[in-house]
Amino acid sequence: MILLWQYGVAIISTYGQIIFWKDLRNPKLVPYETIVRATSGEPEAIDEVLRHYSKRIRLASLENGQVNKDTEDNIKRRLIAALFQFRFDGQPT
Repeated sequence: MILLWQYGVAIISTYGQIIFWKDLRNPKLVPYETIVRATSGEPEAIDEVLRHYSKRIRLASLENGQVNKDTEDNIKRRLIAALFQFRFDGQPT
């Protein structure tokens, strides 16, 4: 049996065991649920967002081939501030 739903596709044996699973979500995006939790201030979700963008933050923090810690911290602070300012459609500002 093959099951399709919003997060992926699975092939199930006649005994109900998952034989194959393919995640169809885009791994380059932060999951919607994580963004919702992060915008409400959940520390674990905020950390997950920071981890997701950590390589890009470090790359943007490079100065003369070295990571500038002050620049890195500033980018992280601005990202966290943007999370708290983010509003989904229909939310009051």
